[in-house]
Amino acid sequence: AQLYAEPIHIIVLRGRGIASLGDLRRLTIAVDTEGSPAYLAAIAILNAARLARPKVKLVAADFNHGADLLMARKVDALFVMALAPAESVAQLARRAKIDLIPLKAKALTALDKKVFVPAEIASSSYPGVGAVATLGVAMVWITTARANEALIHQLAGAVWDETNRGFFSNIAMMPASGLKEAVTGGALPLHPGAERFYREMGVLPPLHGDGHAGLTASVKHF
Repeated sequence: AQLYAEPIHIIVLRGRGIASLGDLRRLTIAVDTEGSPAYLAAIAILNAARLARPKVKLVAADFNHGADLLMARKVDALFVMALAPAESVAQLARRAKIDLIPLKAKALTALDKKVFVPAEIASSSYPGVGAVATLGVAMVWITTARANEALIHQLAGAVWDETNRGFFSNIAMMPASGLKEAVTGGALPLHPGAERFYREMGVLPPLHGDGHAGLTASVKHF
């Protein structure tokens, strides 16, 4: 199931006349280290926007190197995948005036909708930067098909129990998604134990004879 979505930040220096993905044509983009999740997400997005090489020049660089290249105007944009607010992006926003390029799923129809989901970076995230609609990469909770069904059912209930949300506060996970998003995001099938939990919660249609037991009836704490 999807636990949360990690937003894509496409960072540009303000005043460069770059306001959309299309404006990146023939420009140079830092896309994180080769093979990293952010790199792969950037390649998928650029391909969906028909901006694959050689229409753009790509530079593989981690965030610190990419930020330095952006500040030196040796790259025109920087792809970052991180929960917002990301302190590294906030530090960059304090060094220079930046903008974030919006991303809209309807303009990128070639993307897998179970992997790339709608997200928003709030206006309070970075100094001088307003709210931006973007896409996030669905972060999923993975187990094996052999895992005990009753155990997975209990774990799914414990994760979504309001009284347990405090355990996740340090990684800013739980408020970023909800039960409905948990079953619509992510490209992998649900484990039978998790599927039974989500049916009981009413976010999946019941099978013949199922009831909606509700959270308090279905969760055991351990």
